[in-house]
Amino acid sequence: MAVWIIAPGEGAKYMKECVEHNMMVLGWDCVGDIKQYKDKDSLKEALKEHSEEYKDKNPAQAANMLWNFANEVKVGDTILARDGLL
Repeated sequence: MAVWIIAPGEGAKYMKECVEHNMMVLGWDCVGDIKQYKDKDSLKEALKEHSEEYKDKNPAQAANMLWNFANEVKVGDTILARDGLL
């Protein structure tokens, strides 16, 4: 079992929805379903192409975080949602 810490959307804008529906969301709608990417590199390229934030900077950290959530979170893991800086 693993423990994951997320921010439910930029500025925790989905926190209320997550609590009310016992679910988690991350945002990043611009890249669609993360499961469609074959690897982290293709996800990084999608972030560069579809996210204004990563037009001129390296999206490696964001791609790694998204990839891990899509491919590593398992049933039984604990997910902690934060609404501010740790």
